[in-house]
Amino acid sequence: MKIRLKLPHSQDLLLVIFLIMPVLKGLFISKIPGGSLLLSFGIVGLIAFSMIKKKNFFMKYIDVFIVYSIVAVLFIYQFATNPSVRIWIMRDYGVRHMFLIGGIFAYPIMRVQDNVGTVMRNMKISAVVLGLYYAYQVIEPITKGYWEYEQFGILRHSESNMSWSYGMLLLVCIMSILLIIEKKKYMIIPIAVSLVGILLYGSRGTIISFIIGVVLILLFLENKKADVKKYVLIIIAAAAAMFILSDTGLTLIENVTDSLGIESRFIDSFLNTLKGGDSFDEESSGRDRIWKVVIGLIKENPFGVGVMGHRNAIYRIGIKWGYSHDVFLDLIVELGWIFGTLVILVGLYGIVKFFRKVKDVRERLLFIIFITVSCELLLSGYIWLHYGLWGLLGIYMNHFRAKWQNPKSLQAILNHFNIRISLDKN
Repeated sequence: MKIRLKLPHSQDLLLVIFLIMPVLKGLFISKIPGGSLLLSFGIVGLIAFSMIKKKNFFMKYIDVFIVYSIVAVLFIYQFATNPSVRIWIMRDYGVRHMFLIGGIFAYPIMRVQDNVGTVMRNMKISAVVLGLYYAYQVIEPITKGYWEYEQFGILRHSESNMSWSYGMLLLVCIMSILLIIEKKKYMIIPIAVSLVGILLYGSRGTIISFIIGVVLILLFLENKKADVKKYVLIIIAAAAAMFILSDTGLTLIENVTDSLGIESRFIDSFLNTLKGGDSFDEESSGRDRIWKVVIGLIKENPFGVGVMGHRNAIYRIGIKWGYSHDVFLDLIVELGWIFGTLVILVGLYGIVKFFRKVKDVRERLLFIIFITVSCELLLSGYIWLHYGLWGLLGIYMNHFRAKWQNPKSLQAILNHFNIRISLDKN
């Protein structure tokens, strides 16, 4: 009897490792000196190997080389011309964390994937690991309460980090594959349990992201005109969201959780604001202060402050993260009104184009999943650290890359933008 062990393809292993990075770091890597850096080097190595093994890899992935060449130029220019920003090379949530967290790796990781079927399969494998890990993690806030740190001279939150809720959001999105694509209706139960956990221990950003994801599924999952039933579902979802986030809805939920001896940072802080307690600025981790500072910088620097150029100003008001907590503000303050707005408009155009051109329900769902997790950037996170938009760009390019595979053909590239050259002899 022969026993054959089939090793996974490098791109499959790469995607699984990337998705379960929170588990690897939480249980293993954090206990090894320099472990996060070694993991990042391993991921870069797998990306390089997955590309190189493909025929004509340089031209096939020319977009990856172009994108990261532009990124490198932006950072090198900024640090060469603006010494005051160089402190963010090593400071927490700076350049060092771009590699340790690895969000920018999501673009090439998605680009080397062969098809949407294997991507979803590997996401389901990752979901098992993530589900067990986050279920284990929830023990901490139940037994110890919130996570705490001092901000504006006030002690806030406690032991369990809000990144748990965003990890749970990804898990819910992956479970939606089983519910929507594979029609496994029993998945409603773990999804519902996960959402309860998010509501209790999560943040407003997670809830808003989930609501946006549901609306996108109702509107765009299938390439059909919205019927009455779909509009009714959207109205019900919107009404339910408004009730859950309202004073009455949150008070009702708070009464139930209090009777069970469960505390919720999200519910308590939101209700406190609604009832005239702490200001929105205090309850929202200083976002109001952050946005005022960033808007001021935009007015003073209409052509942008460069990558990470706004972070010292935010750091000085007591926010150690140093970013805008809003992806649109980040883009405009760093790139300026013209280029920042252009990037935003091109991104929105790409999303619309994807839903107009792509017919495969699986591809649409995968795209919606990454839009949903990217919505964290509306109220939290930073584009240089978060994987959402980078993964979204990779999925987009994977669908349209057939038009780019012959880079010698100018018309093939122009066709992607619906531009046609006509040579008239007259």
